[in-house]
Amino acid sequence: MTWFGPGTLGYEIWIARGVLLNGLLITLSTSALIVAFGAIFGLLAGLCLIYAPWPVRWLLRIYVDVVRGLPVLVLLFFCYYGSALIGMDVSPYVAGVIALAAFCTAHTAEVTRGAFGSIPQAQTDAAKAIGLGFWGRLLHALGPQALRRMLPPWINTAVEMVKGTTLLSLIGVVDLLL
Repeated sequence: MTWFGPGTLGYEIWIARGVLLNGLLITLSTSALIVAFGAIFGLLAGLCLIYAPWPVRWLLRIYVDVVRGLPVLVLLFFCYYGSALIGMDVSPYVAGVIALAAFCTAHTAEVTRGAFGSIPQAQTDAAKAIGLGFWGRLLHALGPQALRRMLPPWINTAVEMVKGTTLLSLIGVVDLLL
Protein backbone atom coordinates (compact mmCIF):
# COMPACT_ATOMS: atom_id res chain seq x y z
CA MET A 1 0.00 0.00 0.00
CA THR A 2 1.41 3.39 -0.96
CA TRP A 3 0.92 6.56 1.04
CA PHE A 4 1.80 9.02 -1.69
CA GLY A 5 0.19 8.07 -4.92
CA PRO A 6 -2.85 9.36 -6.78
CA GLY A 7 -5.97 8.79 -4.72
CA THR A 8 -4.18 8.71 -1.36
CA LEU A 9 -4.43 11.21 1.45
CA GLY A 10 -0.80 12.33 1.17
CA TYR A 11 -1.27 13.09 -2.51
CA GLU A 12 -4.46 15.07 -1.87
CA ILE A 13 -2.74 17.12 0.83
CA TRP A 14 0.19 17.79 -1.51
CA ILE A 15 -2.15 18.98 -4.24
CA ALA A 16 -4.02 21.28 -1.83
CA ARG A 17 -0.89 22.61 -0.10
CA GLY A 18 -1.40 26.17 -1.37
CA VAL A 19 -4.89 26.40 0.09
CA LEU A 20 -3.74 24.80 3.35
CA LEU A 21 -0.78 27.18 3.70
CA ASN A 22 -3.04 30.17 3.02
CA GLY A 23 -5.46 28.92 5.68
CA LEU A 24 -2.56 28.42 8.09
CA LEU A 25 -1.40 31.99 7.50
CA ILE A 26 -4.89 33.36 8.15
CA THR A 27 -5.28 31.24 11.31
CA LEU A 28 -1.89 32.27 12.70
CA SER A 29 -2.28 35.97 11.90
CA THR A 30 -5.80 36.09 13.31
CA SER A 31 -4.75 34.23 16.45
CA ALA A 32 -1.73 36.48 16.95
CA LEU A 33 -3.85 39.64 16.66
CA ILE A 34 -6.55 38.30 18.96
CA VAL A 35 -4.12 37.15 21.64
CA ALA A 36 -2.03 40.35 21.44
CA PHE A 37 -5.03 42.68 21.74
CA GLY A 38 -6.63 40.47 24.36
CA ALA A 39 -3.45 40.33 26.45
CA ILE A 40 -2.79 44.07 26.35
CA PHE A 41 -6.34 45.24 26.98
CA GLY A 42 -7.06 42.38 29.37
CA LEU A 43 -4.03 43.20 31.49
CA LEU A 44 -5.07 46.86 31.64
CA ALA A 45 -8.68 45.95 32.41
CA GLY A 46 -7.60 43.48 35.08
CA LEU A 47 -5.44 46.08 36.79
CA CYS A 48 -8.31 48.57 36.60
CA LEU A 49 -10.59 45.98 38.20
CA ILE A 50 -8.29 46.10 41.22
CA TYR A 51 -6.86 49.61 41.41
CA ALA A 52 -9.25 51.96 39.55
CA PRO A 53 -11.93 54.11 41.22
CA TRP A 54 -15.24 52.37 41.86
CA PRO A 55 -17.15 53.70 38.79
CA VAL A 56 -14.47 52.31 36.46
CA ARG A 57 -14.38 49.01 38.35
CA TRP A 58 -18.17 48.81 38.21
CA LEU A 59 -18.31 49.38 34.42
CA LEU A 60 -15.48 46.92 33.78
CA ARG A 61 -17.12 44.32 36.02
CA ILE A 62 -20.31 44.61 33.95
CA TYR A 63 -18.30 44.29 30.71
CA VAL A 64 -16.34 41.26 31.94
CA ASP A 65 -19.39 39.48 33.31
CA VAL A 66 -21.52 40.09 30.21
CA VAL A 67 -18.84 39.15 27.68
CA ARG A 68 -17.72 36.06 29.61
CA GLY A 69 -21.35 34.98 29.88
CA LEU A 70 -22.05 35.27 26.16
CA PRO A 71 -21.23 32.43 23.79
CA VAL A 72 -18.45 33.39 21.39
CA LEU A 73 -20.73 32.77 18.44
CA VAL A 74 -23.30 35.30 19.70
CA LEU A 75 -20.56 37.88 20.19
CA LEU A 76 -19.21 37.18 16.71
CA PHE A 77 -22.61 37.56 15.06
CA PHE A 78 -23.29 40.69 17.12
CA CYS A 79 -20.05 42.33 15.93
CA TYR A 80 -20.47 41.36 12.28
CA TYR A 81 -24.19 41.77 11.70
CA GLY A 82 -24.63 44.49 14.34
CA SER A 83 -22.06 46.68 12.63
CA ALA A 84 -24.09 46.46 9.42
CA LEU A 85 -27.22 47.51 11.31
CA ILE A 86 -25.61 50.74 12.45
CA GLY A 87 -24.24 51.50 8.98
CA MET A 88 -20.61 50.47 9.40
CA ASP A 89 -19.03 48.44 6.63
CA VAL A 90 -16.74 46.04 8.50
CA SER A 91 -15.05 43.12 6.78
CA PRO A 92 -15.65 39.65 8.22
CA TYR A 93 -11.99 39.39 9.21
CA VAL A 94 -12.01 42.67 11.17
CA ALA A 95 -15.35 41.86 12.83
CA GLY A 96 -14.02 38.45 13.84
CA VAL A 97 -10.81 39.87 15.28
CA ILE A 98 -12.78 42.48 17.24
CA ALA A 99 -15.25 39.93 18.61
CA LEU A 100 -12.65 37.37 19.64
CA ALA A 101 -10.32 40.05 21.02
CA ALA A 102 -13.19 41.38 23.15
CA PHE A 103 -13.80 37.84 24.41
CA CYS A 104 -10.09 37.31 25.09
CA THR A 105 -9.90 40.69 26.85
CA ALA A 106 -12.68 39.75 29.25
CA HIS A 107 -11.08 36.41 30.10
CA THR A 108 -7.61 37.90 30.47
CA ALA A 109 -8.97 40.67 32.70
CA GLU A 110 -10.45 38.10 35.04
CA VAL A 111 -7.23 36.06 35.02
CA THR A 112 -5.24 39.21 35.84
CA ARG A 113 -7.63 40.22 38.61
CA GLY A 114 -7.46 36.75 40.12
CA ALA A 115 -3.67 36.58 39.93
CA PHE A 116 -3.12 39.94 41.59
CA GLY A 117 -5.88 39.24 44.09
CA SER A 118 -4.23 35.98 45.16
CA ILE A 119 -1.05 37.73 46.29
CA PRO A 120 -1.10 38.16 50.08
CA GLN A 121 -1.51 41.72 51.38
CA ALA A 122 1.74 41.26 53.31
CA GLN A 123 3.64 41.41 49.99
CA THR A 124 2.19 44.84 49.23
CA ASP A 125 2.91 46.00 52.77
CA ALA A 126 6.51 44.78 52.52
CA ALA A 127 6.98 46.62 49.20
CA LYS A 128 5.59 49.80 50.77
CA ALA A 129 7.89 49.34 53.77
CA ILE A 130 11.01 49.38 51.59
CA GLY A 131 9.83 52.58 49.90
CA LEU A 132 8.47 51.36 46.56
CA GLY A 133 5.84 53.55 44.94
CA PHE A 134 2.77 52.23 43.13
CA TRP A 135 4.56 51.40 39.87
CA GLY A 136 7.57 50.03 41.73
CA ARG A 137 5.33 47.70 43.73
CA LEU A 138 3.49 46.68 40.60
CA LEU A 139 6.58 46.02 38.47
CA HIS A 140 9.06 44.68 41.02
CA ALA A 141 7.08 43.09 43.84
CA LEU A 142 3.59 42.11 42.73
CA GLY A 143 4.00 41.76 38.95
CA PRO A 144 6.46 38.85 38.91
CA GLN A 145 4.38 36.92 41.44
CA ALA A 146 1.17 37.60 39.52
CA LEU A 147 2.79 36.64 36.21
CA ARG A 148 3.64 33.22 37.60
CA ARG A 149 0.01 32.75 38.63
CA MET A 150 -1.39 34.21 35.39
CA LEU A 151 0.60 32.22 32.86
CA PRO A 152 -1.21 28.84 32.91
CA PRO A 153 -4.77 30.21 32.61
CA TRP A 154 -3.62 32.82 30.10
CA ILE A 155 -2.11 30.12 27.89
CA ASN A 156 -5.40 28.26 28.16
CA THR A 157 -7.20 31.40 26.97
CA ALA A 158 -4.76 31.78 24.08
CA VAL A 159 -5.35 28.18 22.98
CA GLU A 160 -9.09 28.77 23.23
CA MET A 161 -8.73 31.78 20.92
CA VAL A 162 -6.82 29.72 18.33
CA LYS A 163 -9.63 27.18 18.40
CA GLY A 164 -12.16 30.02 18.27
CA THR A 165 -10.84 31.17 14.90
CA THR A 166 -12.78 28.30 13.33
CA LEU A 167 -15.98 30.20 14.13
CA LEU A 168 -14.88 32.94 11.73
CA SER A 169 -15.87 30.64 8.89
CA LEU A 170 -19.50 31.28 9.83
CA ILE A 171 -19.16 34.91 8.73
CA GLY A 172 -17.09 34.17 5.63
CA VAL A 173 -13.44 33.99 6.72
CA VAL A 174 -11.64 30.92 5.38
CA ASP A 175 -8.96 29.55 7.69
CA LEU A 176 -6.95 26.38 8.21
CA LEU A 177 -9.18 24.71 10.77
CA LEU A 178 -12.25 24.92 8.55
